[in-house]
Amino acid sequence: MGPEEAGALLSAAGVGWVRFRDGADVGANAAAQGFGLDVPMARWRELLPAAERDAFDDALAGLVAGAAPRVLRVRLDGGGAARVLRLTLRRPSDQVVDALIVDETDLAVAERDLAEAEELISLLPAHVFWEAADVSRQRTLQSRLEEMVAERTAELQRQIAERERAERAALAASRAKSEFLTNISHELRTPLNVVLGYAELILDEISAGEADLAAIQVDVERIALAGGFLLQLVTQLLDLSRIEAGKMDLLEDVIELGPWIGELASTFEGMARSKRNRYEVVVEPGIGAIVADGLKLRRILSNLLSNACKFTERGSIELKVSGLDGGRRIQVEVRDTGVGISEERLSTIFDPFVQASLAAACVEGRTGLGLAMSRRYAELMGGTLSVESELGCGTTLSLVLPRRRQADV
Repeated sequence: MGPEEAGALLSAAGVGWVRFRDGADVGANAAAQGFGLDVPMARWRELLPAAERDAFDDALAGLVAGAAPRVLRVRLDGGGAARVLRLTLRRPSDQVVDALIVDETDLAVAERDLAEAEELISLLPAHVFWEAADVSRQRTLQSRLEEMVAERTAELQRQIAERERAERAALAASRAKSEFLTNISHELRTPLNVVLGYAELILDEISAGEADLAAIQVDVERIALAGGFLLQLVTQLLDLSRIEAGKMDLLEDVIELGPWIGELASTFEGMARSKRNRYEVVVEPGIGAIVADGLKLRRILSNLLSNACKFTERGSIELKVSGLDGGRRIQVEVRDTGVGISEERLSTIFDPFVQASLAAACVEGRTGLGLAMSRRYAELMGGTLSVESELGCGTTLSLVLPRRRQADV
């Protein structure tokens, strides 16, 4: 999700968003424009009452000093009726400041009305004398007044809470995306360094007249391996962007599952048995054919089998294909007895903007875009991809697809 999409999501929730770079605004959503705050930061200060400018300056100074996001409530008098706004300022990078704006005018009015009503109610017994017959009526009116103020305040507080939840979700998504981009940059640099390093080594050997054909062949194979990894990563990133934009096309291939699964599974047999694993493929007799995008289905199952083979040693790996709902759906399960996945990470492994640290990857063995892309491919084909796992005990990934997508029937 880019800044424009995030800004539109916040605007739909009534939350304004402005991004400043070196004090000049570089982006603002419709809600911020409605507040009249799609202007450079220096103009913000001029729009505030003099009594509130110091608090605004303090918040900005705190951000420059590296403090956590700052929250302040300000009164905006320009351009008509006064508004009470809650500003949340955060600094995602040295030159960039994000401002989130929530209109709390109604809440402030409700708080004022409630305070005035409570003051009036507290004064009534001392200054008003009622006839005995009117006491019950006055008490009823007093109770109803309290109920109306409480109901209005509760509704406004609910609306503010919803906006705050949207704000927190947007901030969390922004942080996760920043971490994701940092990790992806590392993933790209590592194989690039391999390619460049071995290419320079080969050139040096040739220039020095010390070229050894066998050694060069090994270096070229390593370059090809790193290049293949780069190609796979870039392909996944491009596919992810197409899916997010709703521009991913699907092919309709008629796939005879029995022979197709057998051919795919055989390519991983050596990898599985190299770690002394028991490798078993079980296909339900008469499973028949499925209409799906063959390339995307191959990518899903290749990723699942690759994970199972990489992170299972002296255990077992099973690929099982069966029918569900009288054959209307197909289930493909990849079950291993490998390292498993911790409960904390289990809920995030399909999120493309969440990657484990290298330490966690070494312990749990699963990181990157593979599972995130696999789930999205499955959903595009009208199916699901789910996981069950326990750290130290193994993992089962279950792909369920319709025999033919409903839209195609």
